[in-house]
Amino acid sequence: MPYVWDRSHAYAYGVPDPTAAPRDMPRASGDPSKTGTVLATIIDVSTAVARTHMPPEEREALRLRYARDLIPVEIAQIQQAPRRTIVSRLERAVGRLVDYLNGPY
Repeated sequence: MPYVWDRSHAYAYGVPDPTAAPRDMPRASGDPSKTGTVLATIIDVSTAVARTHMPPEEREALRLRYARDLIPVEIAQIQQAPRRTIVSRLERAVGRLVDYLNGPY
């Protein structure tokens, strides 16, 4: 999820896959809604993070965990909270994102 906070990470996903089929090869489906893409996932998650309402502590814990790749113990030191509180914040924050992504938006 680093690409949610730092767009420069998203460019790594643009690197061509040497095992991918050529661009001019026929696709299984011409309908983009029936094919999953990394770009669509990046946009969905970025939108969810931007639009989901959550307390600042949860948002910061989410950013520290998934953008900076810190473990809950390190986040607990930064937020000056017990490790279990950090784990709960992360669970709630991810749950909020999942609810947004699965919701009627």
